[in-house]
Amino acid sequence: MLTIRREQMKVFEEESWRRLARRAERHLREYFPARCAALEPPELLARIDSAIGRGRTYDLDLPSDFLRFLNLAIVFGWDFDQRAPWAAEVLARTEFDPHTRMDMLSQRALDELHWTPGEPDEAQEASAEEEPPEIDKLENEEMAAS
Repeated sequence: MLTIRREQMKVFEEESWRRLARRAERHLREYFPARCAALEPPELLARIDSAIGRGRTYDLDLPSDFLRFLNLAIVFGWDFDQRAPWAAEVLARTEFDPHTRMDMLSQRALDELHWTPGEPDEAQEASAEEEPPEIDKLENEEMAAS
């Protein structure tokens, strides 16, 4: 019988987090090029690592939820979960599982942007020069990869 020691499991977990961070970096650079342009790879990875660490404090456990959390971070600011009362309020709702909280947080973020899928409005038109919200983009990619 094969026995995996705790130290070995830690190595596997760390590699899993590194892969997630590298994948997130590629995604953010592809879908948010303007927001990433000024960030060198080490700086962007440091911000991603910090956001992933904060996501873990909210008990996020699915890669798709971490990636949605990162989408929100790049759109609303890397520390949006600490600065935006609406985000902190949703993340504190521990009566919901982490995936449901991310669903709620994504919807609340769209509400904050005053964005309704399929219906352009002044807020959307005013932000047309900016990149569109890609909050659920990574979740959709995650599902397609499965």
